[in-house]
Amino acid sequence: MKRWKKDIFARLFWSNKWLMAAGILLSYIQTQVLVTGNKKLSGAIDLMLEGNGSAGMDAAFIGWLVLLAAFGFAAAYGANQCAAYFAVRMQAQFRELAGKKIPWLEYAYFDGNDSASVMNRLVSDTGVVSLYYSEVLPAVVGTVITTVIILESMWKMDWKLVLYFLLVFPPVLLLSDYAGRRIAGLQKKHLQLWDEVNEIAYDNVQGIVVGRSYGLYPLMKKRVEDANRRILKFEFQRNRLSAIPWSLYHVVQWLPNLLFGIMTLYHVVAGELSVGTMTYFILMMDRVVHPLGELPQLLLEVKNARLSKQRLSELMEQPGEWGGEQSAQTVGNGNPSAGKGESGDLSAGNMPDDGISVEFEHVVFGYAGSGMVLDGVDFRIRKGEKAAFVGESGEGKSTVFKLLCGFYRQQEGTVRLFGRTLEQWGIEEARKCIAIVSQNVFLFPETIAWNIACGKAGCGREEIEEACKKANIHEFILSLPEGYATMAGERGDSFSGGQKQRISIARAFLKNAPVLLLDEPTSAVDVETERLIKEAVDRISTGRTVITIAHRLSTIEDADRIHVLSGGRIAEAGTQEDLLAARGIYYRLYERQREGGVPK
Repeated sequence: MKRWKKDIFARLFWSNKWLMAAGILLSYIQTQVLVTGNKKLSGAIDLMLEGNGSAGMDAAFIGWLVLLAAFGFAAAYGANQCAAYFAVRMQAQFRELAGKKIPWLEYAYFDGNDSASVMNRLVSDTGVVSLYYSEVLPAVVGTVITTVIILESMWKMDWKLVLYFLLVFPPVLLLSDYAGRRIAGLQKKHLQLWDEVNEIAYDNVQGIVVGRSYGLYPLMKKRVEDANRRILKFEFQRNRLSAIPWSLYHVVQWLPNLLFGIMTLYHVVAGELSVGTMTYFILMMDRVVHPLGELPQLLLEVKNARLSKQRLSELMEQPGEWGGEQSAQTVGNGNPSAGKGESGDLSAGNMPDDGISVEFEHVVFGYAGSGMVLDGVDFRIRKGEKAAFVGESGEGKSTVFKLLCGFYRQQEGTVRLFGRTLEQWGIEEARKCIAIVSQNVFLFPETIAWNIACGKAGCGREEIEEACKKANIHEFILSLPEGYATMAGERGDSFSGGQKQRISIARAFLKNAPVLLLDEPTSAVDVETERLIKEAVDRISTGRTVITIAHRLSTIEDADRIHVLSGGRIAEAGTQEDLLAARGIYYRLYERQREGGVPK
């Protein structure tokens, strides 16, 4: 019962049970109409053979058949509409829930799963499940209803003939079930291989510039060919098993009919059945054999759909971001970690004035499957201070940002923002106090104005243009044919890195957050673009706490305090002048960049 409550598709099924119940009822009525009509026809045939054809084929009989046909059509149409509406509602409700869930999944999930695999689940697996609810499940239910009702009516007429049929068909179902279980086991591998192919295709598209620049076409081609070769080899094995249900389908189509026809004819010759009853049996057997012939393949599709449902359920059961949507929804219900936190309204405009913007106290953190990245980190950054973090790759500079933004949660220690822990703030409220300008800027495939307006809900055109002027990007946008209505394209690839950086800074201007996080915004840009970005950064830094991850040390020369990360701790801290005079880790980094010809 607990599993039923936890299963997302079980809950959706239960919420739409009335549609399924209506469909089953209408399928039952449709089959009863079929049985009743064929019984009438059987009786008419017997009357004709007795020489009383006019009594069986009068106007009342014809009218009765027309009425039954109309009633059967209405029932069939209603059953079809119920099944379609049921499937559409199930699919729409799942997509809505998935759309709400995915943005709130733990950041670690996206670190551990490639985008192609996630998208394959949402697109391919959702399509399989949708087909299951729209076609496969109604077909299975309809087959069961039709078979039970027809066999029950035939049993009342001659139970021996029904028994013959029941002895023939079960072995076919057992063989089909065996093949289905084997194929279901292979289906998981099938989906994993397609995840791999999608990932390779995604990488080839994303890395097309690098691939062409470095002549990687043969390597990229080989990766695709190797993946396709593995799929081809696997599919041969899978198709050999898949052929069993299809072969059984054809066997079921002719073998029961042949045997049953012989047996009914024998009963007629023996005087145990009338010709009309034999006709009824043969007509009804055809109505049973056809759907039962498709049942092995339907059961195979049920097993495939079950695996897709399992993959989607695993996605939906992934833990959500701590303090995320679930907490936001519990505001006002007494949950101390909900929404705005346990201390009431902690919005950016109502922060305590203790002089400290950001504080890490004995913070310990390590990623799953790797060692500790931060091992007892302590630092304080005062309001309005310009702080920077430097160190070798892998020392935890980006991890500090991820913990401060709540993307990950520290294993030990405390992270405070304006004197309150992130748990007290609530993730959503805490992030309102933080604006990020990254070296890898992401733009949505929307207009430039829309991308900038992400920084402030409901902002007007004047505010957007003012932010762009401060970010030194306004003139460039006006030079475009469609101005602010220009589409950014996929990932913003129609713009240069420097242009995207300044759009990102404009977005941060609009957000107007008291804490600004800069992840080397001037990396990999030309001298003139770097000047424009520095001017914009200087403007946005005024009156804010600015924290910078620095790779080029020339970008943090004016920092009030530089923190040097090494061995999971703050090894050194001070101004650039102090750190150079100490001739420690920072001094060695500085000298290495100077001697290597890299700007300091």
